[in-house]
Amino acid sequence: CIRHVKERCRCAYVGIPFKHLPKKLGVELVNAMVYWINSVPRQDGVHPVLSPRTIMTGQQLTAKHVEFQFGDFVEATQPPRSQTTGNSMDERTSDAIYCFPSGSTQGGYWVYKLSTNQVVHRNQAALAHTSETIIQRVKDIANMESAPEGLIFGDRNNDTTILDLEEEDALEELFDEDYDDDQETELEGDHEVEEEFFHDAIEHEDNAPDTIIDNPVAKADEDEYTEEEEPDINEPMEEEPRRSARSSRVPPRYPDEERVIHNHVYFQAVDEYKESRAGALNQVFQDPGQYHNIEATLSSKQYGLKAGLKVFKSKGLDAISSEIEDNLHGRGVIEPAPANEVTGKIRKTSLPYLMFLKQKRCGKIKARGCADGRKQREFISKEEASSPTVATHALMATCLIDAIEGRYVATADIPGAFLQADMDEDVWIKFEGEMVDILVSIDEDLYGPCVCQYKNKRFLYAKAKKAIYGCLRSALLFYQLFTGELKQWGFKMNPYD
Repeated sequence: CIRHVKERCRCAYVGIPFKHLPKKLGVELVNAMVYWINSVPRQDGVHPVLSPRTIMTGQQLTAKHVEFQFGDFVEATQPPRSQTTGNSMDERTSDAIYCFPSGSTQGGYWVYKLSTNQVVHRNQAALAHTSETIIQRVKDIANMESAPEGLIFGDRNNDTTILDLEEEDALEELFDEDYDDDQETELEGDHEVEEEFFHDAIEHEDNAPDTIIDNPVAKADEDEYTEEEEPDINEPMEEEPRRSARSSRVPPRYPDEERVIHNHVYFQAVDEYKESRAGALNQVFQDPGQYHNIEATLSSKQYGLKAGLKVFKSKGLDAISSEIEDNLHGRGVIEPAPANEVTGKIRKTSLPYLMFLKQKRCGKIKARGCADGRKQREFISKEEASSPTVATHALMATCLIDAIEGRYVATADIPGAFLQADMDEDVWIKFEGEMVDILVSIDEDLYGPCVCQYKNKRFLYAKAKKAIYGCLRSALLFYQLFTGELKQWGFKMNPYD
């Protein structure tokens, strides 16, 4: 797997005009190759059509994902921080090097921004000409970071193996000037231990004579290894370039009886492996045809409120009622404001409450609500609202380690996770349309006097008492609450996190 990733990285490196890569751009090269390796189905994979990434995330490749290649010079664009006022002096378009798609359902790209030497996410990008100035800029960044020329891989101790050196240096290490063709070649390995192993195999094999007679594969191997065809290990070896730094090992010669038992044990182990692997795949994919045909399993894309009600009709309305009653009203998330107390400031700063509908694979209609927190970007910076989040590749690496080591993994779900944290600032939420009618039908005495009329539309304004999804600081508030509880239980922060 590691060698496969290295070869992909070398292929991509040959196709880009940059020969000096900054350190972060080199890291993103590896991430990009891993992304594309996981995005393409393998012939010997667990599914003939679905790629590993599609199996894990349910997302398939589209033409948008292959619009650019790694190393392309692009003009990356991000939308204005405010959707209502786009006349700010913030930088929207920047020169960057394309890395790979973000992989999210909203789209976007990961790019290496040349002005800040950071890897950032951008929603839009346009291909531009890679001039000599851009190539020199990337080279200057690499020189400032003391990055070596070329593509050299090292292990965890930053030691470079001979396979990752430049070609000329590798050839000098591979060939020894003191090598003598007439020198006798010595076989590697402890043959006494191996012979003892095969004698034990004969003793534990109850039907060894039958195996020798009835094993056609072993007989074929026995016929091939005749005395006339066996190579002479003392014969001088012809001098020819070696393609690998690994030491070649001449297979040891065993008596005929031991060779037959060896082949029998080997092929029996291969058959057992194939049977166990096939059983595991059958458990993972009970019916691959149904999994591939996702739309046939009643799963649908995510709709907005109006479009969802047109598609799902009364079932969508029931899902919205259940979402509002269970979360917003049932958990005491909002505190409605009387209509006569709603000021112009509240109407201006309030965040619209959005509702989305989706049909799950089981056929159930699921409603999800969140606040539109884009207005808060005008006065809340990213540093004040960002919370530590695990990277996707780090999570996948942890799952892989757990699977290899055979660990027991327990997962826990926190219902309405963000809604467990209290809101520490004044945030107003605006409801309109069908959601106002649903709130009034749930508790008319509480929400009825708070309904406002404006241009033949009904609105309801409420103060957020909990960290509602969509607010910029909700994730940070929940992170502080969750980590605080874990520390009280005796857990310690991971220094590598």
